[in-house]
Amino acid sequence: MVEDYPDTARSLAERIRELSRQHQENIGTNPRYWRRSFVIANRRIAVREATLRRLLYHKGEPKVRPKTRRKLLRMIRALEKMIHNQGYEKPDIDKEQRVNKRIIVGVEIKELKLIPDSRGFLMEFLRNDDDVFYNADLPFGQAYVTTCYPGVVKGWHAHRHQHDRFGCIYGMAKLVLYDDRRESPTYKVINEFVVGHLRPRLIVIPPGVQHGFAAVGDQTAVMLNIPTRVYNYDVPDEERLDPHDSYIPYNWKQIDH
Repeated sequence: MVEDYPDTARSLAERIRELSRQHQENIGTNPRYWRRSFVIANRRIAVREATLRRLLYHKGEPKVRPKTRRKLLRMIRALEKMIHNQGYEKPDIDKEQRVNKRIIVGVEIKELKLIPDSRGFLMEFLRNDDDVFYNADLPFGQAYVTTCYPGVVKGWHAHRHQHDRFGCIYGMAKLVLYDDRRESPTYKVINEFVVGHLRPRLIVIPPGVQHGFAAVGDQTAVMLNIPTRVYNYDVPDEERLDPHDSYIPYNWKQIDH
């Protein structure tokens, strides 16, 4: 238990790593990827991964604020509960999908318009006069392309501060959202969106909403994202979960429903 370990910042961080590895072993996954368990336990506590790395690998005994120390203790308690199956329920992959037609609060959908001619087609993705999709709360951060091969799932991940604006510019993809915000009226609601050349759409995903996508069919899905923040390599605004082993009651193996 927490009280059995020295109350130094380094020892608390080492205990978090040890418990995370133990949880990975208990659920039958590689303890080498112990940060997966750390992320699951951390979703309500918000200990920065950069802080944990600093505590683990700093040469001396690093100084931490009392608030950070309390968070580390809460993390240890959360991991201990997960190990004893008190705070983590592995979803039944055979259960019926709980996809809801009610749109998650903060999610916006823009149907994109194709303009074809004899040479090909043009499609506007985002304009600075799209008041709902581009405004003071949804500024430009950067633009990037990410791909997903058939049979692969990219997810789950969420952000604390960043909004995402996703669309599929090649192939077809299924984009799935899970509202992980306890204070939200749509808490635990799951949405599915099929996007791509047959259904061109722009989907705005607010912070705190877990999301992932998978290619539909036998083509690589090419996704374009225009988030509201630049990616910070040192302190990423990102939380990740295993797509097939997390508390989210969604079965990625069932694509065709």
